[in-house]
Amino acid sequence: MNKTSLLEVSDFELRLPQRWATPAILKDIHFEVKSGESLAIVGESGSGKSMLCRSLLGLWPEDAQVEGRIVYQMPGIKVDNILNFTEKEMEKVRGRQIGFLFQESMASLNPVLRCGTQILDIFPPHVRRQRKEARTRALQLLHLSGLEDPSKVYRSYPHELSGGMAQRVALALALAGSPSLLIADEPFSALDIITTNQIIRTLVKLTKERQMTVVLVLHNLQLAAAHSDWMIVMYAGRIMEQGKTADLFDKPSHPYSQALLSIADGLEGDKLPDGIPGEIPSIEALPSGCPFHPRCRYAQPKCAELEPADQAALHGGRIRCHYPLW
Repeated sequence: MNKTSLLEVSDFELRLPQRWATPAILKDIHFEVKSGESLAIVGESGSGKSMLCRSLLGLWPEDAQVEGRIVYQMPGIKVDNILNFTEKEMEKVRGRQIGFLFQESMASLNPVLRCGTQILDIFPPHVRRQRKEARTRALQLLHLSGLEDPSKVYRSYPHELSGGMAQRVALALALAGSPSLLIADEPFSALDIITTNQIIRTLVKLTKERQMTVVLVLHNLQLAAAHSDWMIVMYAGRIMEQGKTADLFDKPSHPYSQALLSIADGLEGDKLPDGIPGEIPSIEALPSGCPFHPRCRYAQPKCAELEPADQAALHGGRIRCHYPLW
């Protein structure tokens, strides 16, 4: 059975006005996610992952200039293009049709409300009116999110919880609206590796049970390999390569993808691997041509002169490179 496209992004660009220019923070973004699939977005810090993640929710800065299309097709609802939605209209979509987890759990939690109250607020009115049943449902969500004492957490304020517990409450909050899509923006970056592994196993289990579509922004490529069907590699606000996760790990076609994967493989050895030479450029000072060419060991003169266009890759995905590795 063919899966339907749940999320489609095409020709999306986001610019932030400056005195001297209007640089593109995100440029020429194209991808889709089908129902029931998981997508990982990877890249170095500053590559535009979080801005793209927030843009999928319509959470761009007030002065941002945006163009293109972000389309959602969910059971019982079609959002033709969120760029045309008002903030009030988007509030009906966020937290219900679309759940989300931020890098910091406290960004999702209200510090002055008990955790249970915050989960109840996400439930539809007809569920909240049945107070006993609503409380039972909230406790079930806290239990499913991996909390050992749901009743205690239900009564607690966010500041009374550890970082791992708060992130599990944030997960319960993200699931409270029974969303079709869950967007998670590096939700494990502030947690230790043991807690991270526990929570991601819980997240994967719940998304499979609930048949949710998942977009995960990650800096850990091992997690991306283990828990995503598709992968997007970002650099300087551009998608450099995208395709099936297994294909990108087996034979990356972009030099940047290859470099990231080499670092990830090296972390499993006895000594730290060499990093990628240089630093990711600021949006205000992007080099001409391909933004990665100053750090690319395969760069040719053409790479410094002309920005590569998006093209089909041999692995079935897409790539933005003059000299792919095939």
